[in-house]
Amino acid sequence: MLALFLNATPAVAQQEVLTFGADYIDQETDAIVASDCLRISLTDGLFRSDLFAAQGVPDGLWNAAGVAEGFVLSAFMNIIVADETGQPVPFTISYGGLIDTTVSTLETAVVLSSGVRLALIGTVNPQCVLPADVRQYGSLQEFGK
Repeated sequence: MLALFLNATPAVAQQEVLTFGADYIDQETDAIVASDCLRISLTDGLFRSDLFAAQGVPDGLWNAAGVAEGFVLSAFMNIIVADETGQPVPFTISYGGLIDTTVSTLETAVVLSSGVRLALIGTVNPQCVLPADVRQYGSLQEFGK
């Protein structure tokens, strides 16, 4: 996978972890519903959302296929949460889109197993830090609703 980055912009090339500052966007209203720092490890295939990690979601996995502008990304994270009755159920967060290495941007669709669908747009930002009020977004099941 590292070979995909050899001809990338300086912001992308030669990094072990590619970090994006990104916004989740409601596709109906175009409103930003949350901000995040996404970390894509080029050495071990792990994918991390700092926003969801703060809510207990473990790192997920990513995969990619090279295209002229960069690569098509797919990633997912899973966790077990309690439903309305308290029963444990799987909760999945899936990402799919394009990382454009010519301009160091990320554009994906995000689908949560709760049925929420969001757009995600980000740029390379190795110094990305989550806002202090990260807990304002509520529970995983409420996120994006």
